[in-house]
Amino acid sequence: MSEQGKLLVQLSADELRELIREEIKAALHNGNGAEPDRLLSVPEAAKVLSLSEMWLYRNWKRLPFAVRLGRGVKFSRNRINNWIETQKRG
Repeated sequence: MSEQGKLLVQLSADELRELIREEIKAALHNGNGAEPDRLLSVPEAAKVLSLSEMWLYRNWKRLPFAVRLGRGVKFSRNRINNWIETQKRG
């Protein structure tokens, strides 16, 4: 990039921190205003879905909102919400 194309801006440490916070917040919200996604444990997901923990352990591979993490499994809260909405319509 040429020297003419560069723009230098001076920010205080507080201004830089706030700018970084805003960018992180925007990235987490994906620009759509939705809550950032959260991965739920098996007990948390079972409670949200009104299912037993054992059922989730047995069937997690078939669920579109399940995420394998190492030897464990977690469940995307946003994807659970989307799945519930599609089930209501169907």
